[in-house]
Amino acid sequence: MTFSLPPLPTRRVLAALVVALLVASCGGVDSGGTGAPATALAAGPVTGLGSITVNSVRFDDASATIVDQDGRALSADQLQVGMVCEVDASAIDSSSSSATALTVRTRNEIVGPVTAINRLGTVMTVLGQPVRVTVATWFDDALQGGIDAVQIGDVVEVWGQINVRTGEYIATRIAPRTGATSFELRGTLNAVDNIAQTVTVGNLVIGISAIPVAQLPALTIGRFVRATVATAPVAGVWPASALTPGNGTLPDRADARWAGRISAFTSTSQFVVNGVAVDASSATFSDGGVGVVLGARVAVIGSTSGDVLKAKRVNVLGDETLANSTFGLHGTIAAWNPALGTLRLHGLTVHVSAQVQYTGGTAADLAVGRAIDVVGTLNAAGTSIDAQSINFD
Repeated sequence: MTFSLPPLPTRRVLAALVVALLVASCGGVDSGGTGAPATALAAGPVTGLGSITVNSVRFDDASATIVDQDGRALSADQLQVGMVCEVDASAIDSSSSSATALTVRTRNEIVGPVTAINRLGTVMTVLGQPVRVTVATWFDDALQGGIDAVQIGDVVEVWGQINVRTGEYIATRIAPRTGATSFELRGTLNAVDNIAQTVTVGNLVIGISAIPVAQLPALTIGRFVRATVATAPVAGVWPASALTPGNGTLPDRADARWAGRISAFTSTSQFVVNGVAVDASSATFSDGGVGVVLGARVAVIGSTSGDVLKAKRVNVLGDETLANSTFGLHGTIAAWNPALGTLRLHGLTVHVSAQVQYTGGTAADLAVGRAIDVVGTLNAAGTSIDAQSINFD
């Protein structure tokens, strides 16, 4: 079985910052801008802001190097809830579930036009791919109505993870992408036609004749690839300007935490999570392994060595529901409207009802400038948080 692995954020980050290091270096431990060695690795959707939270770990990103999947530099305030990130970090403090992020790399799945919308079924088609909206799908502020604000012909950017069992992308965040000069798709390679010089990724037929053979990845069926294509097809084929591996090489880390969907399955001891090979032969399972099946959403805790995630524990998360999809915000209140019961934190609206549970204070203590921690669920439109608990710092 051929395993394809996720991109290595640290090396690409350093390549963007210090080109000479890319030439001179072929490995080693990276330390971002802090000088501290990286010992932890985490990947999954961002579920909290005010230092980002990924896989239930709060990462201080104040001094981190942050880039997107194309190596473009981002600021910390451009990291948004629902973006899928890979974080290389210092050792995780188990008592506080916190660490210092050294490098953060965001990775989208699709940039392309919306060609169909089933609002009742909460599924849209983007660049030919079915994209499912769940109770855990965040929509950008520019799409205040959620899926109802999306129109046919809109070009959007989708973060999430593919469910290879159903062929759907399960969106964790959707945002407008105006002015795109090319479209992007990360997915599994389903077919190769050497005569026509096309490949099929997901449901998209992609022409690769313009790409030199030496620049093509190994065209192995089932591996993850990333395609950059033109904004319009020619006779049903989307011309590609680039086709690259959808995953890179894993760094060796003593503490690795990966959340995603099982994209290939041999047994409960050997499977792949979003392109990452997992050896679970010595792991314990939250459900005894019953739910470890193709397409299942899981969180794997272990270590990485030799491009394999060696699992110590596998937690089956289940499909997204309000009960298992909470989000957190930490910071100072920027605005508070008692009449409406809404406050603003990190640019997001938080709805505060009478059912909110408080620690360290009461509703009367809510005020601009107060530092709080909020935990809650997404509202129906996917653009704000319905608070469940508020803790005063």
